Amino acid sequence: MVDNGVLQFGSFELKSGRISPYIVHTSNYQTGAQITKLGQYFAECIRENNVETDTLIADAKEEIPVIISTSMVLYKKYGIDMNYSALHSIGKKPEKDDANTLIMDIITSGKSVKKALQTISELSGTEVKSVVVTVDRMERGESTDMTAKEEIERDYNVKIYSIVTLDDIIQALENGVIAGTEYLEAMKQYRKEYGGCYGSGSGD
Repeated sequence: MVDNGVLQFGSFELKSGRISPYIVHTSNYQTGAQITKLGQYFAECIRENNVETDTLIADAKEEIPVIISTSMVLYKKYGIDMNYSALHSIGKKPEKDDANTLIMDIITSGKSVKKALQTISELSGTEVKSVVVTVDRMERGESTDMTAKEEIERDYNVKIYSIVTLDDIIQALENGVIAGTEYLEAMKQYRKEYGGCYGSGSGD
């Protein structure tokens, strides 16, 4: 993400109004090599977590290349012929008994994920079983002090998996894996200020 200008450090105002020391611009994935590699990461995340799925769903046009790339990697590397469905009109139309997995770029407060889950349910009459995102920012949800991830898992009966979390990014900065150590303290402070709690809301 750093090499391709997707993960950037600085000062950025989010839709929520929060000022963040980092931002994730997935629109900067623009080449075949980039989208193939991203598809590999999604495929590995699905495999490593034993996600039970038969249909990858994109509810936004930005995710269409990702679900296609991911399905191609799953077939080529593992022999898994996965269905894909995008915008309720491209690819397979979700059916009642499908094990649907929603593919998204990022989870912050969870608002976008909730909207996508509701839209899919309303338009197709089917439910999403799991969600896989590129980055989990580990921030508080909209209505509790829990992380947005846990809040959605509780309210929508889904399981959310991420390729990268905010803690992973902080650790990469600490270990010198990526450049930007001058933003390390700001990253930790942001995590402390806006990070969600786990479980009952009393933990980290």
